[in-house]
Amino acid sequence: QETNRDRRGLWRGGYIHFTNIHQEVQEMTLRLSSKLSNSMMDTASLKASLPAFVIDIYGGTIPGTPKFANNVPGSTKLARISLTGTGSALSWETSSTEGQLEKNASEVWYGLCALAGTATWFRICTVADDASDDDTAKAKYRVDGTVGTSGADMNLASTTFALNDPIVISAFSLTLPR
Repeated sequence: QETNRDRRGLWRGGYIHFTNIHQEVQEMTLRLSSKLSNSMMDTASLKASLPAFVIDIYGGTIPGTPKFANNVPGSTKLARISLTGTGSALSWETSSTEGQLEKNASEVWYGLCALAGTATWFRICTVADDASDDDTAKAKYRVDGTVGTSGADMNLASTTFALNDPIVISAFSLTLPR
């Protein structure tokens, strides 16, 4: 019985069918820049592509894609998370487990809130990322995701930031779908 086919004969619904295997499709809100996606598909892992990075936390509208600069109208950088708040790069654990890349447990991921606001999205990028558009001449390694108190890509105790609030990320992992 072909109840999952539309009038054109194409599969529809929330499942992918592979010879008696059904896997529910999950919407992934993390977005990778083209440079990072291509690197992961061609030669390198996510960890190798982004071995040293910072996390910028923003309020306002998330860009449609990590290709776009983070100076989107209505979007403001609230804080930068770095190694002990010094601006130095963060790193991952030595190896991933079960599709998860974890925060380096020996590091303190810290930042001070530069502006008051409500956190809505984050960007993982290199320290040298100048926040410009990701055109072919300046391709960037970036990961964008949502911020919330539950059900987001990055869950915080509170998304309300006050000026000079300390922000400590004690646990963080990126998970790729399996």
